[in-house]
Amino acid sequence: MASTLPKLHRINDVAAALGVSRNTVYRFAQEGKLVRIQLGGNSSRITDDSVQAFVAANTVPPRTRTAK
Repeated sequence: MASTLPKLHRINDVAAALGVSRNTVYRFAQEGKLVRIQLGGNSSRITDDSVQAFVAANTVPPRTRTAK
């Protein structure tokens, strides 16, 4: 049975993609909003699935204008 490894992103890349600081990415992981995997030593990554879920959960639909 073959298992698929999750796609992982570096902390800096996630921070840049979300437009936040590295500290904010770590805080989101601490709060359970992102999934962080410790690879050993000081190396850690964020799962792609958690980034996609975070973006989907925090996407605001566009406002519609009403006719006056």
